[in-house]
Amino acid sequence: MVRIQPRYALPVVLGLMIAGTAGAQVTASAAGSAAAANRSAATLADYERMAAQGDASAAERAGRIFYDGRTPDGNASSTDLGRARTYLAQAAKAGSASARALLERIDASIVPADDAGYVPPPYGC
Repeated sequence: MVRIQPRYALPVVLGLMIAGTAGAQVTASAAGSAAAANRSAATLADYERMAAQGDASAAERAGRIFYDGRTPDGNASSTDLGRARTYLAQAAKAGSASARALLERIDASIVPADDAGYVPPPYGC
């Protein structure tokens, strides 16, 4: 058995208390970062499923993925402005200002077809 001299007892006890608290904080922060990793590891299919269930933030994330052509972790994805517009409209309807701004950006970039210059064959292109 180890015997601690009385003059060292208080510093040892305080040191153990501080170490125990720091260990708990490390464990809590590790659990928090694991939860954050799980949230960022959600796939596009997960966001689409959650959006179909009415989750506006998932709809906005799915819309951003289709708009940017990138997943949250940086992997390439297909760009689809039609689907992006659908999901962003859902999020904007729920009150997301950033989704509304991106939706306006999509609408401004879509140019309507101009049929006035079209001449059908055999006289046109």
